[in-house]
This record gives sequence, C-alpha cells and structure tokens, in this order.
Amino acid sequence: MNNKSRIVLFILMVFLWAALTWDLSWQNLLTGVLVSMFIAWITGDLFTPNPHKFLRAGCYVWFCWYLLVLFFEMCKAGALTVYRVLRPTGPERTGIVKIRTTLKNETALTFLANSLLLGQEAVAVDVDREGSSLTLHCFDTEAGRDNGALVQSVRKFEHLLGRVFE
Repeated sequence: MNNKSRIVLFILMVFLWAALTWDLSWQNLLTGVLVSMFIAWITGDLFTPNPHKFLRAGCYVWFCWYLLVLFFEMCKAGALTVYRVLRPTGPERTGIVKIRTTLKNETALTFLANSLLLGQEAVAVDVDREGSSLTLHCFDTEAGRDNGALVQSVRKFEHLLGRVFE
C-alpha cells in the first residue's frame, strides 16, 4: 500500500512541477521527475492511506472549492484582525476550546487545523485522532460555543475536507 501512495504522490508532484515551472524542456522535466521521485520516496508513506481516492476527478473539484472557501475565510479573518487592532477596546476572551470533529483521516485533520489557524485565528494545541477532537487556543472563546463562528467554520471545512480526503 505504501508503494501505491508513493506512485500517486510521484504523479501528482510531476504534474505540479510542470504546472509551476511551465517549461517542458527535457532538462526541466528530468529535474522535475528526479525531485518528485525524491519527495515520493521520503514522504510517500505519509501522504495518504487510500491513494486510489486521488484518482477521482471529484476530489480535485472539492479541493479547489475548499481553497476558495479558505481564501474567503482568510480575508474575513484579516479584516477582523485589522478591526481589532484599530479598535482595541473590546474584551479579550482568549482561551482553550475543545471541538469535536467527524474527520478521521490524519491529513484531513491536519488541513482542518491549519485552516482554522488561517481562517479563524485559532491555533491547534492538540489533534486527537482517536477522540475525533481538536483542542484550540482561540482569540474569542465565545466563537467556540455551541453555534459560534468557530464551530460553524469547523463544520464548513469538515464537509469540504471530508469530500477530498475521506
């Protein structure tokens, strides 16, 4: 199973190399193949336990949609940060919040934790795969309550990342 994961990662990395460099000369492609082989050899077993899912076109569509949603959430978080800097009179309710998630895949949980860092000003302190929960340090603990902004964002990202990775 590790070899399948490495092969899928190698193919994705070669396509990514070609797309980023946009140079199809044989020297550039050879360099891309060698770099992709090295990355696949080193990190292939960390990539995904189910590489066959990356052969479906639907997961790429959902990943592109995830990137758009993430970009929108990052813009909202940036505007909120600017507001908080310009008007620092609000009460600070920083603290630790534990949120349950439906994601089981390690890669999906990692993406979720990083998405919350970029889009909700919440830093993942602990990711519990067995308990399906994230422990987050967030700027506003009220956002982590029952139907707060943080919980809504987690549900939104869970849906998208579940479509991509699970």
